[in-house]
Amino acid sequence: EPVICFDGDSAGQTASRRAIDNALPLLMPGRSLKFAYLPSGLDPDDLIRDRGPAAFQAAISRASPLVDVVWRAAIAGKTFGTPDNIAALRTDLLGKVAAIPDAEVRRAYKDDLEDRIARLEQAGPARRSDPGQERTDILAELAKQWVAAKLEFDETLEPVLTSGGV
Repeated sequence: EPVICFDGDSAGQTASRRAIDNALPLLMPGRSLKFAYLPSGLDPDDLIRDRGPAAFQAAISRASPLVDVVWRAAIAGKTFGTPDNIAALRTDLLGKVAAIPDAEVRRAYKDDLEDRIARLEQAGPARRSDPGQERTDILAELAKQWVAAKLEFDETLEPVLTSGGV
């Protein structure tokens, strides 16, 4: 799968969201994209010049599948403690999925994203009755995801940093 590389800054995030909208109508079975994000403030030339080709390759090897990028873009900066917030998320995601021309790929994306939404709903009314707890749960989950990504990033760059590739 081709990898599209974005700067880690806000302009890179904005370009990434545009790329999602442009890529979805082009999806076909076996034809997708992955998205890679560079450290904030570094474009590919800077990263290669400052840290070496291995650092750029490490960033590319951590590229995320398009479905993961679609999900992260949809949930960024939002809370989902009420049914209407979850419904808005579902509407947004299903609207994006509708742009996929191939029925099987569209169904696969819909099923994957619906599964992710269902995980948000799993805690049910108890979560909605205590908004503070709901926010704590979401923040805890996001923290776990961040730590996992950081550990993966550190493990990937460790050989580069210790081999003098920087």
